[in-house]
Amino acid sequence: MRETMQSGMTLEIKTNVSLTGNMGGMDKNGQKVTETAIKATGSTHYRERVLEFGKGNEPVVAVRLCRTATLEKRIDSQAQRIVLRPAVGRVVVRHENNHNTVFSPDGPLMVSELDMLRSDPFTPMLRGLLPSGAVKQGDQWPASAGATSELTGVNPIQSGGLACTLSEVKSTVDGAVARVRMAGSFNGPTDQGPTRMNVEGHFIFDLDARLITRLVLDGTSEILSGEGNVIGKLQGRYELDRRPAIDDPKLTDTGLAGVELKPTPGSTSLLYESVDLGVRFRYPRNWEITSAKKNLIQLDEETGGRMHVTIDPSPPATSAKLRGELLTWLESQRAAVKAASSPEKIALTSTLAAERFSIRATLGQKPKEWNYLVVRANDRAATLAVNLLEERADVLRGDLDSVAQSIEFLPRGQPKK
Repeated sequence: MRETMQSGMTLEIKTNVSLTGNMGGMDKNGQKVTETAIKATGSTHYRERVLEFGKGNEPVVAVRLCRTATLEKRIDSQAQRIVLRPAVGRVVVRHENNHNTVFSPDGPLMVSELDMLRSDPFTPMLRGLLPSGAVKQGDQWPASAGATSELTGVNPIQSGGLACTLSEVKSTVDGAVARVRMAGSFNGPTDQGPTRMNVEGHFIFDLDARLITRLVLDGTSEILSGEGNVIGKLQGRYELDRRPAIDDPKLTDTGLAGVELKPTPGSTSLLYESVDLGVRFRYPRNWEITSAKKNLIQLDEETGGRMHVTIDPSPPATSAKLRGELLTWLESQRAAVKAASSPEKIALTSTLAAERFSIRATLGQKPKEWNYLVVRANDRAATLAVNLLEERADVLRGDLDSVAQSIEFLPRGQPKK
């Protein structure tokens, strides 16, 4: 049994996933935290074309055209429904170094869309479930660590593994198929933290098409604290169906001509959009929106940055006023100011004008840099302020400009299509 996947091969794929469980644990004071109930269901339907192969003839790049991708989840009483927007339905998945980079070449994804798409396995890795040589009924072999990680989200597999057993070979109306049973226990990190997982299921291998055409996997996860205590339990089910398909026009060589298939800062940027505030902007993927309250959006960068974006501040902000307030605050904190530029007017884009200034100072024995932009378009405005560790400023400073240049003011209550 071996998949004979070739460059340019197109498959039609449908998946369904369900998850239930709870999370709890201890707070920083060692007190037990109230358990949180979790429930989620999702489904995808897309065509996928493999474009590039790497070392060992392993698939590394695939392009998907999603017809539907939805996820409904509930954490206690808070419900959320995520639906992939048609404008970004064409998605590139690059699998390198046991990591998937997911982006749309047609526009920025929202972080909720990205999280939903990243949870879907890179299906060409399923070939790692197949034996390396001939087998007969009852034979068992280990699935590759890569295929196990891709199916379960445990990456890397630190102990244990997934075993596959040939259960039967039979003839059907669609041809000869092999049914393979899967079962295993393993440990490793997941998005939830250190995890101990037990799984069982099966897959169907079409001996004529030389393709895994159906897979079902049930699993139970125990989420562990740093001390190894169980702080959460989750039960999940994953189902996949796939079959050969004809190319969609958007996935053909002609449809992909001129399309950027490698990740760039622009193609991997994320989209923030608020109907209530009437604004949208892009931000680099290394930044995370950690708070959005009223008209203030806060973004953090784990290596040394914090950015505030304030929409339509009241009273209206001016760069001179903001500069004066920052210098006064730094003085009150006994900071040593090393440089303070005067406000200057710049044209960000053909529709956005701005004023900017920067200040460098040592605060609490840490050299830091503050950069401010006051962006205006007609009667709308936004203030952007970024606070950086000086050692990271040269790398992160440009992120403020990229966010500012991407700002679009929209009529409040009407998302842009």
